[in-house]
Amino acid sequence: MGFVDIFKVILILTLLVGVMYLVLYLTKKFLYQGNSRVGAAHAIKVLATQMIMPKKYVSIIQIEQVEYIVGIADNSFTLLDKRPASNPPETESHEDTLMKRLKGSIRLS
Repeated sequence: MGFVDIFKVILILTLLVGVMYLVLYLTKKFLYQGNSRVGAAHAIKVLATQMIMPKKYVSIIQIEQVEYIVGIADNSFTLLDKRPASNPPETESHEDTLMKRLKGSIRLS
């Protein structure tokens, strides 16, 4: 193998890597836009999450105009309650909002 052959191999490999990065960039830019274009009507928002025990959480998730209160553990995902979406005040912390919604959903307040 001479110098010209080694140069051709390096040039081809550089072009291949460049094309792969270009494809990856375009894929990320146009296919995975999050909430901007694709799936904007079905946006999922995590409104609040509270750890209740190690590896066990309660979360409020909004999908379209419905809030779901779910329990999350290592190997399970349990629907605890489902209700129409409400707009909480922006001044409260997520923990306060979560506790108020949980108490409201189990009718403690």
